[in-house]
Amino acid sequence: MRQLKRWRKAQQYERSYWKKTADNIVIGSTHQLGWYEWKFNEMKRRLLPHIDSMRMNSFHILEIGCGPIGIINYVNWGTRYAIDPLEDFYKSNETLTKLRDSRVQYLVGTGERIPFEDGLIDLVILDNVLDHVHKTNEVMSEILRILKPGGILYLTVNIRTPFGTQFHKIISKLQIDKGHPKSFSAVSIRNMIMEYQFSLLSEYISDPREARTKDLHSHFIKDKLKGYVGLSEFLYFAVCRSV
Repeated sequence: MRQLKRWRKAQQYERSYWKKTADNIVIGSTHQLGWYEWKFNEMKRRLLPHIDSMRMNSFHILEIGCGPIGIINYVNWGTRYAIDPLEDFYKSNETLTKLRDSRVQYLVGTGERIPFEDGLIDLVILDNVLDHVHKTNEVMSEILRILKPGGILYLTVNIRTPFGTQFHKIISKLQIDKGHPKSFSAVSIRNMIMEYQFSLLSEYISDPREARTKDLHSHFIKDKLKGYVGLSEFLYFAVCRSV
């Protein structure tokens, strides 16, 4: 019950974040949504060596935790779906959804209860989601269930050093970082991938020293504090195959 309450707090934070983003877009700021296309190009570059290009147009692709638009909006092959627990909120806000591709089917759903049949999906996109979910074990089990044998999971998540991960768990429980109930290090996320019987096709970890230096030189006090106390985040990318 405590975990569920913590997750609901994170969803409230997420809703507030996107409401503020929509308000900023109305007054002329669009940079908040610009990262989606960059993320798509990163995903495409990492995925293509592991995907049969002759079959791409027949793929069923699902993005979990897509937000108002998602990477899925820029994918130009296959049948595309997206789920998010806040979809009812997103679709009620035209500012957030007017850039959506109408060919993507957006649905209400969580990673813990994916509304698709067994073995339907060829590719799951899980971008910046695992540290926001209620139960990571249920999310991973559901992904395995809906993936076809040999299906692909594209995963990215913000991670920290082992010290930063343990420190962040305390910060998260105290709800100082309201939007991120979970914490991961490179070792813990890699162990989870193996635990759920995925083969790791490729992996990339950005430089933690570079992330800390960037925080220390930031104009924002919050970022500077993260750098000083060892909470700086850096990116983990993985392409995995279900086995």
